[in-house]
Amino acid sequence: MGANLQDTRAEEAIHKGSVQQLVAALSEGANPDLVLESGDQLIHLATEKNDALLVGALLRMGGNPNALDAQGDTALHRAAEKNYTGSAIILLENKADPSILSSRGDTPLHRAAGNGSRDVLVVMLCRGANPNVRLESDGQVPLHTAAGSNKRGAVEALLQHGAEIDASDSDGQTPLMEAAKAGAIEVLQLLLERHAKVDYQDKEGRTALVWAATKGDWPNAVALLIKAGAQVGLKDRTGNTALSRAKLLGHQKTAQILSQSTAA
Repeated sequence: MGANLQDTRAEEAIHKGSVQQLVAALSEGANPDLVLESGDQLIHLATEKNDALLVGALLRMGGNPNALDAQGDTALHRAAEKNYTGSAIILLENKADPSILSSRGDTPLHRAAGNGSRDVLVVMLCRGANPNVRLESDGQVPLHTAAGSNKRGAVEALLQHGAEIDASDSDGQTPLMEAAKAGAIEVLQLLLERHAKVDYQDKEGRTALVWAATKGDWPNAVALLIKAGAQVGLKDRTGNTALSRAKLLGHQKTAQILSQSTAA
């Protein structure tokens, strides 16, 4: 039978979840790196099934663990996004790269962190993935991504595996600032409990408190930062304090909390 027919059989085998049929098709000439009409390769299709046996069969028969789909994602990006641990484990055992950049500019580690895929994140970290890998675009580490997405479980996992709590990106901003921008109370609490530097200033002189007052009307986040010892009167490079930023932007509840703290 021709190669094209075997390719079709391989694709159908993955859809059916039949490892036996997949191996037979590959043994008879199917391309393990076949590109489908969707732009996926067979490895992406198998990963989406979260079936380690299917993924493993493809890789044993020469499939590329780091092949890119039409969107520039590897199969490990897919597994990281959806917390597919079975697929992730077999991919990593076959040299899938947790630090490879997708066309979106993120790594599988950042993807898992941003989606709260704690299980896959732990799988990657336990197999030696660097918790402090930086993006080329902005220098952010996975902890920035997890903090800004309010993914407490991912933040905990990263900290347990050596993530730098005060890592600064290309703008000098820390994970605490990312959590403050998002009003991410759960993550703010965790980072403060782990002694993140509350008054760390970025390249514009802005602290987490200033960012919380700037990005939204986050009275609870602001109150939490103040309770942790944030200095209300610190000014950024433009001469603004958290209170002046809140008033300027009409964040009334935040301004009230800051005014009370300043008066006290």
